[in-house]
Amino acid sequence: MSKSTALPENHFSLTSIPNVGDICKPLFDNTDIKYFHYSASKYFPNYCLTTLITSSKWHQCYWEESKKLVPNQKTYYSNLLKSSIYLLSAKETQAAILAKQYCHINDFVQLLTKTKEGYEELAFTTYEGNSILNFCFNHRDLLYQFGLYFKEKARDLIKQSQQHPIDISNLVLSPTAIENLESKPSERIAQKLLI
Repeated sequence: MSKSTALPENHFSLTSIPNVGDICKPLFDNTDIKYFHYSASKYFPNYCLTTLITSSKWHQCYWEESKKLVPNQKTYYSNLLKSSIYLLSAKETQAAILAKQYCHINDFVQLLTKTKEGYEELAFTTYEGNSILNFCFNHRDLLYQFGLYFKEKARDLIKQSQQHPIDISNLVLSPTAIENLESKPSERIAQKLLI
């Protein structure tokens, strides 16, 4: 299992980019969305993540910066959220903020679904200058439809990615940190979109 550091160039999440990009091409060609990733987590026996992405740039920067996090920055928070649609805000980890700046992309809109084992996430964003919020408000149904389309078309890729999980145990919030976060709503790092 890959540790949550910069990933080796032969990691499946990187070598599968052309195939994931082909599936996403109709969405990218016809909308302002230019980045997408699919992730699924499992909590037991270890916290691990499988992911499919359309660009290595954000992905590699994020994992490289994640290995620098100190204990109070462990904010892999999706295990706290309920199934819904979220806007990931500026309260993200420093790793995510730096990766977004490096790639010149906006905040992510995240479709999160709780599963028995953890969660499944579909994340979309645009390049700076295009509003992901405007797109989300006007085309929310399209995001959900694309999610179904992607999971159908990428079924084999998703199965293959499960053979190459990324260990995220060093990024997951401790029970104490979760209690602190829940007691300070202003410090939450994802905002539920009521649309």
